[in-house]
Amino acid sequence: MSNLIPSPGWSDVVQLELLTRAKGGPGGEANAQAQALLNRLELLKHSRVVLTVAELRLVDGSVHKVAFSAGGAALGDGDGGWYWVDDADTSSTDDGDTIIVGTDGKRSPVPLPIPDFVSEREILQYLDDMFHERATPERPSVVQIMT
Repeated sequence: MSNLIPSPGWSDVVQLELLTRAKGGPGGEANAQAQALLNRLELLKHSRVVLTVAELRLVDGSVHKVAFSAGGAALGDGDGGWYWVDDADTSSTDDGDTIIVGTDGKRSPVPLPIPDFVSEREILQYLDDMFHERATPERPSVVQIMT
């Protein structure tokens, strides 16, 4: 028996119906849900959460292809967002807003939009999971800042 091979992405997790034929093997319906979850996990393994854009510049773009900055110049200042590494871009200059160039030369363009299928609860839980190492008694968890 072989293992499923992960492919980073946010694949849909399909629901098997009563009449779905349970075919195994590569691309088989019996493996579709496990493959989708494996793909999502692989994407999250290659993501990183930072507090500011300055910290974003220090992220190793060859390891972390997706990153979330919780702020621009400071945590919670309303800037920041989701960024992704564009390996094809080797010449754009860092403008501190729409293009961020890391110390490794990797370029992250305009923040990623959050897909509509990712709920607010899921985003907060993901951030809480990522930030728990920086928790303090005064700030035990991630909370939504209402604007």
